Amino acid sequence: LHPSMATTTSASRSVCSTRTRQIPVRPACTTRRLRAMASSPPTTTAPSWTSLQEQASVTLEGTRIKDQISLRSQGLGTPHVANKLRLQDASDESEIRLTLYRDHAGWCPYCQKVWALIEEKKIPCRIERINMRSYGPKPKWFTDKVPGGLLPVIELDGKVVTESLVIMQLLEQEFPGEPFGPYGPAMLPAPGDKKNLAAANALLKEERNLFGAWCSLVFRPSMPNLFNKKS
Repeated sequence: LHPSMATTTSASRSVCSTRTRQIPVRPACTTRRLRAMASSPPTTTAPSWTSLQEQASVTLEGTRIKDQISLRSQGLGTPHVANKLRLQDASDESEIRLTLYRDHAGWCPYCQKVWALIEEKKIPCRIERINMRSYGPKPKWFTDKVPGGLLPVIELDGKVVTESLVIMQLLEQEFPGEPFGPYGPAMLPAPGDKKNLAAANALLKEERNLFGAWCSLVFRPSMPNLFNKKS
């Protein structure tokens, strides 16, 4: 062994020996304490859902939510996806001519724009929520009424009508808005205004095409669509 290497080896052993001696040794009492803490049950537990609900219900927001739930059951209050009845200015349900069948989850844009028109014009209506196909088969009673199963659907004076654009135009005609009638404001051009109706239809159809392409991208990404057109 070369003398210089011997010196280095000796120094390394000395450092290692020194480091070994410097490692602190955990006292036995500390080890026992840590083991006891690990084996003992926690001193506190997470609050139950019931307890959390009780605490939340007395807050300002909790009180507001409870009030809205109560009003919703009477067909009043603010618009909400869980609404089943919207009386608006009607005195009772006997005055309601319209039933809206919309998506259960509240994200279908075709249902949303019909719902927005109904709310903006304050048309009294009943609401039935139907699941979209992505959530499973539709109820048989609904497919018996609407064989295609598409949403949204309205039932006006007992007549079933499909297609969101057709529905919106029909509602505007049956419940005219200002300055044409009390259900305002007008959300579409007047029935006789062919030029503006054509422009409105073009814009609404463009929105429909965009959403159709988005659905294809999300649910059928391998198929050609607006976002991944095949050359």
